[in-house]
Parts: sequence; C-alpha cells; structure tokens
Amino acid sequence: MDIFCEKQSDALIFVVRGRLDGSTAPALQEQLISQLDTASTIIIDCSALDYMASAGLRVLLLATKQCKKAGRPFGICSLKDEVLEVFKLSGFIAIIETFNSREQALAKLASPA
Repeated sequence: MDIFCEKQSDALIFVVRGRLDGSTAPALQEQLISQLDTASTIIIDCSALDYMASAGLRVLLLATKQCKKAGRPFGICSLKDEVLEVFKLSGFIAIIETFNSREQALAKLASPA
C-alpha cells in the first residue's frame, strides 16, 4: 500500500493505493493520527484502493470518531465497486460519509481557500 498526502483548499487528502489490510492499516492509522491537527478537513481518496479488510475499516472508523470529536469534517471518496461493496455489507456506508468524487467531497466538506 502507498499513501500520498495532498493539501487542497483547507483539506488534507490522503490518496491510498493498493491493499488496506491488517499489515498495511497501521501505516495509514499512523499518518492519519499524526496529521489530524494540521487541516480542518480530512478526505480519504480511495480511487486507487483495490482491497479493504476489516483492519482498514477499523482505521477509518477511528479517524471518523477522532475528526468528529475535534469538530473536523471527514469523508471518503472515489470508492471502487469492490471496496464500496465492503462498505455496504459492513454497514459503514451509514457511518462514514462517502462521495463519488474528490470534487464532490471537497465541495461538501471543505471551505474555499
């Protein structure tokens, strides 16, 4: 798994590529937690994410809770069909705000620069 961090408007966007599973989830968790205070909005771009296991879902749930506690918008965008199916089956689609595209997420969650 590769993680790229980009700043756009006042949002910090994490682009996750590859597989998010038990062996890679701790790296994403570490980056998310360490960057939580550096942006008013956090968006996870999953356009290059091919697979997500329960460990990945736990990291996203943790990030959602921490952002909510801090009053920061959090969302996930560009889920591929396979990953979207995991979100639907697990019920996370009702817990974590999802968007079809990065542009849609930015328009809804981030303030203009």
